[in-house]
Amino acid sequence: MSRKLVNREVGRLIAQTNGAITTINESNYKVKSKSSDNTYTVTATHSGWTCSCPDYARHNAKCKHVYSVEFCRYRNKI
Repeated sequence: MSRKLVNREVGRLIAQTNGAITTINESNYKVKSKSSDNTYTVTATHSGWTCSCPDYARHNAKCKHVYSVEFCRYRNKI
């Protein structure tokens, strides 16, 4: 299974976890890690979402925290 698919599915699980995502404002979210006590900041920019986690820094691509915010925002719009 590709890294992207794994991140997407774990992101969906995070989004379904009560209290895992805190909205700071329309462009900034705090997301609790599933595997540690860390909390990461997911931020909307002009070029897309960014995350403060090591996975995003390493790959410069959507991580599970970004996917979780996207799922949460989509779910709340319906």
